[in-house]
Amino acid sequence: EELISIFRAKGYTTLSNEFVDLFAHDVERSFLFEVKSTENRNFRVQARKGIVQLYEYDYFEINKYKKEKDIDFKDKYRILVPSREPTDKKYIKFINSLDLGVGTVDNKKLNPVGKDFGFSKI
Repeated sequence: EELISIFRAKGYTTLSNEFVDLFAHDVERSFLFEVKSTENRNFRVQARKGIVQLYEYDYFEINKYKKEKDIDFKDKYRILVPSREPTDKKYIKFINSLDLGVGTVDNKKLNPVGKDFGFSKI
C-alpha cells in the first residue's frame, strides 16, 4: 500500500492484481515490483521466488496490459522489494547482474539496495 501511494502521489498510473504486487508507469517509464516478506535468514529463498515472479509477471501480465493499452515504455525496471534490508551483499550483486533492482520502502520513500535501477528517477 505504501508503494502504491508513493507512485500515485507522483502521478503514475498503477496496476495490481492477484499476480502483480505493483506495476506503475508514466508515459516513458515503468516499474514492476515484487514484494517479499523476508528475514535475513530466508532472504535468498524469498529472493529466488521473487526473481522468477518478476520475469513471469512481466512476460504474461505486463505484456498483456501493454498490448491492451497499446503502450510501451522507454525505460523499464523490475524491482524486488524485501520487507527488510538484506545484509547478503553478494546475493544483491547477483540480483543486480540479472538487470533487477532491489529496494526497501521506508518513510514513504523507495530506497535502492545495491545498484540504483531507476529509483532516483521516481
